[in-house]
Order: sequence, then C-alpha cells, then structure tokens
Amino acid sequence: MGANISIQFIRSFVTVVNSGGFIRASEELGLSSPTVSLQVKRLEELLGTPLFEKSSRLVLTKAGQSCFECGLKLLAIYDEMLERNAEITQKVPSGDLVSGHE
Repeated sequence: MGANISIQFIRSFVTVVNSGGFIRASEELGLSSPTVSLQVKRLEELLGTPLFEKSSRLVLTKAGQSCFECGLKLLAIYDEMLERNAEITQKVPSGDLVSGHE
C-alpha cells in the first residue's frame, strides 16, 4: 500500500473511538465535527475499507479494530518523538549538532 496517511487522520479516528463519538472527539481535538468526520472518511478511503459497521458509526469493523490498535501504538510513538525532540531542543543550544545514537 502506497498511501500517505496523515497522522491527524489517525489521531481523529482514535479519538472518535476513545471518546465514544464524533462530537466529543471534535471537542477534544479542537476541530469541528464535520472536519473530524471528513478526516475519518478520508482515512477509510486511503485504507480502502470501512472502519465502522454501517449499522452504527461506533461499532468497529475488523479492519477498524486493527487500525485502532495500530493507531494507538503509532500515536504513542509519534507523541514520544515530539516530546523527546522538545526536551532535546530545550537542552541543546541552537546550532549545536548532536551526532550518533543515544
């Protein structure tokens, strides 16, 4: 699969599932409800599969459950990367290069 999926699409989807709905997710994310809905729909299009059962917007399909589980892991790693970078940029004077792996 060559899809380039926005981390925001994944965050919106995971937040919808965790919060129990699109309206709560939109409030939590600081986005409009239509924006969150469009991001989840776009994620479904990029993945080529529905993430929620047609009978209910909040019942996950098998693909949706898999995407949710992977999305949680991906967001945890992504957020950790941002936190580490913020810590490093606060500790390392501007312009200094850090080489190697720690």
